Amino acid sequence: MNLISNHPWLFLSAVGTLLFASWYLFWKNQAARFEKSGYTPPATGPLGKFFFNAATRLLTFLTVGPVKVINGHKAPRKGKVIWAANHQQPCDFAMLRRGAGRHFRVLTAANELTGFFGVLGAWMGSISVAFKNKSDGAQAEASCVKVVAGKGGSLGIFPEGALLPDNPGLSEHFRPGAVRMARHASEISGEPVFIVPIAIYYKHDPKDRHWSHRFLAKQRASFPAARNPKSWNPIFKQDADALPPAERDALLLQRKEIMRAHFKNRATNYGGVIVVGDAINQADLPVDPIEAAGVLRDKVAALLEEAKKH
Repeated sequence: MNLISNHPWLFLSAVGTLLFASWYLFWKNQAARFEKSGYTPPATGPLGKFFFNAATRLLTFLTVGPVKVINGHKAPRKGKVIWAANHQQPCDFAMLRRGAGRHFRVLTAANELTGFFGVLGAWMGSISVAFKNKSDGAQAEASCVKVVAGKGGSLGIFPEGALLPDNPGLSEHFRPGAVRMARHASEISGEPVFIVPIAIYYKHDPKDRHWSHRFLAKQRASFPAARNPKSWNPIFKQDADALPPAERDALLLQRKEIMRAHFKNRATNYGGVIVVGDAINQADLPVDPIEAAGVLRDKVAALLEEAKKH
């Protein structure tokens, strides 16, 4: 007791260290399981949700700048929801959180959930998806369905299926996974599941410069180009050695041009705009999943056009 009364800060520091060590070891163990596609960590507690919200606000300010949310009142505060948005920059998950206005689990590539990022991802509710074999995607989708079908299910997803930093608009189509998940979750729970389209738009015009660019210009200029195309562009996944000489040379040249453009393109973020669309009951979408995904894509495309006006 004398030690505690004489050195209260030392005692509190020791307790804090033990608590942090316990927290870290628990979530590190959870993160280690992300190698299995579809692994879903325990539900995020109030502290984790608070941290997720605070961290996304800080991240968007540091890398994007001031963020304006349009039609935030349209985001359902309760019920089963899948938040669907376009995908251009690594911080899109943080922008999506700003638009949703509530906590959600997010589907994340397993190779991005490593080290301390994996620990944070587990704590904040990520669901892993690996790409080692054909069954990995199905396992991840099944886990997402269980999450949405559960109490207050909320899931963030990017239907384009990949990070597309060189595409300021949208890919030609959205994958139908979000639609399938919403339908299966509704069948399991017997409750309506809504899909909320959200557009994420980054400003690159210097006229939108904010006073904080004086201090954070470097971060906001480099962040959009931080993701190396080798990790997301399918052209780098092809086996060049298996191609005929002429095709191999053409492929290598194309790769070189892509990398040259990657290092040259340092478009600075001068802020961002998030536009939240009307919640769509999955039952109101076309029966064909591909057609339904096309409707969802058109909704996001229209929201992107609206975002450009702000």
